[in-house]
Amino acid sequence: MRRLPRTALALLILGLAGCAAIRPGDSPARSRLLATAGATRNGAADLRSTELDDGGLVVDGTLAGHAYAIAFPVDWNGGDALLFAHGYTLPGASTKVPDNPLDQDLSGGLLKYAYLQGYAVATAAYDKAGLGVQSGVENSLRLKQYLDRLGAKRVYIAGGSMGGNIVVGLIEMHPDAFAGALAVCGADDSFAELIGRLIDIRAVYDYYTAGTPYALPGSHELNVSALAARPPTGLGWLQKPWAVIQLKRIFDPIKALFTAAAENPDGREAAIIRKVSAVTGWEPDPAAFVLPIATIALGMDDVVATAGGSTYDNRARVYRGAGLTDADIAALNRGIARIAADPQAVAYIAKWHTASGRFDTPLLTLHNRIDSLVPYAQPVDLGRRVAAAGNLQHLVQLTVPPMRRPLPFSTLDGYMHCGFRPQQLASAWDELRRWVERGEKPDSGSRP
Repeated sequence: MRRLPRTALALLILGLAGCAAIRPGDSPARSRLLATAGATRNGAADLRSTELDDGGLVVDGTLAGHAYAIAFPVDWNGGDALLFAHGYTLPGASTKVPDNPLDQDLSGGLLKYAYLQGYAVATAAYDKAGLGVQSGVENSLRLKQYLDRLGAKRVYIAGGSMGGNIVVGLIEMHPDAFAGALAVCGADDSFAELIGRLIDIRAVYDYYTAGTPYALPGSHELNVSALAARPPTGLGWLQKPWAVIQLKRIFDPIKALFTAAAENPDGREAAIIRKVSAVTGWEPDPAAFVLPIATIALGMDDVVATAGGSTYDNRARVYRGAGLTDADIAALNRGIARIAADPQAVAYIAKWHTASGRFDTPLLTLHNRIDSLVPYAQPVDLGRRVAAAGNLQHLVQLTVPPMRRPLPFSTLDGYMHCGFRPQQLASAWDELRRWVERGEKPDSGSRP
């Protein structure tokens, strides 16, 4: 039997893999991509391809059983790529990635911007919803290695919110994998510290609202979720909106508290808000209360299950805040709920991930000065850790003003989490590219 040419053999393998066949008139770059994307040696399965209106190509599939999606610009023939790690989703949410990362851009427009510059853009699914730093690191690295096998010469990593923590984990654990890194609105320094802050605001809010109409529903034990984030079976049509229903149950008493405080700035409700803010450091803002409280009140079961126990210990903590009397402080510390940490969980969350500050990849962070879910303290603490490691040559930190927006189910508005205008994301990306590709390191500081 006559031996098939290498290209024809690749096309045959591609056809057996289930990807779209190459048609007459396809560009050489598209033909090459389709051929190599489905090659068995590249490890992909369940392949599908879709041609875009501009001639580009979207390839979807799985790597080791984990879904991914890549959008290739027309005539991409091995070049640069940007991989994006998305943020936290509530336990029970879908782990599916968008079929086309450009149509449902999880990055807030960054992927589409990079695609128009000629970059292939990609995203990988995580193994689970909820706390997913470990699978985010592992699956993103697997997708990066796949892009290498498809001919990528230089691959960047970006991530938002929990994805920022994934970005820092990737460049610290795999120092040679990425050309540059961009972490936006992320828990860049320590996911353990962020979880502790979430638990603190839940505990302090519970203490000050106990016995009032503003108390949270469900359990008030700190090592379990207040309400179940995952729907029980047999709900029928209620299965789909379950998460929204549970979120609204958490939001309603907080909304009522802030609404009453706005009507009477000298009343008990306004005093509760001031005390919670003073003790925890969270802004006296409805979004800066509801987002962290809802995240942990619906996600604590998942944190415990993922980490193998509690990652936080407040048994020895003395809670205090500006404006509280000695008697107030004593009563608070007698009455607040306490939680003990489990050593194996502390070790897990340190690995996945608390930054060491030691990395060789150029890292640019972007954060709002006020963020309703990931405090500005996160990039500040990362900067201190990097400075202590003597590694500031690899770090640039940018800050932009906060943004506000209306909150659902109410007439209130609040500070945004990841509140960026598209131009701010684009500018940060361009600054990172110039640093990596031209050696023009930007100055840290504020941006408009």
